[in-house]
Amino acid sequence: MKKLILLILAMSLPMFAQTSTYNQTNAVGGTVSYPVRMFSIALDGGAAIPWLEYGSNQPVGTGFSCGSSQAQNAGAAAGIGFIFIQNTALGPDSQCFNLTYADNTHVDFEGVDENGVAFTASFAFTYTTHVSGTGRYRRSYYSETNGLLTITQN
Repeated sequence: MKKLILLILAMSLPMFAQTSTYNQTNAVGGTVSYPVRMFSIALDGGAAIPWLEYGSNQPVGTGFSCGSSQAQNAGAAAGIGFIFIQNTALGPDSQCFNLTYADNTHVDFEGVDENGVAFTASFAFTYTTHVSGTGRYRRSYYSETNGLLTITQN
């Protein structure tokens, strides 16, 4: 009887989501491209975003996905873009997730982590561009800074 009461009590307690955050530790930059591509974004705690790629207004199924890697959230609508992450609360392995939203201020994605726990995530950042050179030597460059990866495990 005592075990039954404890079990009922335990089941009545609310489940709390666990949120982990990772701050960017380096600025990245390069030549502006479409789709937008960013590489080697280091985060605190040894976490990283080795590759983030997205484009806007792509029809679902015709745009960007995890390429030759299998998306961990294959059920998410491919076409917006993808993100590789590693050494986070989701697990140590490099994992690729299809994006559910993307613009030049943040990207969102969701899925299931290596332990089968559902999560939602967002990477917010500052993206700036500038033009250098003249004539045929004119190029557009970008800088990405102030990134914050937030993962909420349900």
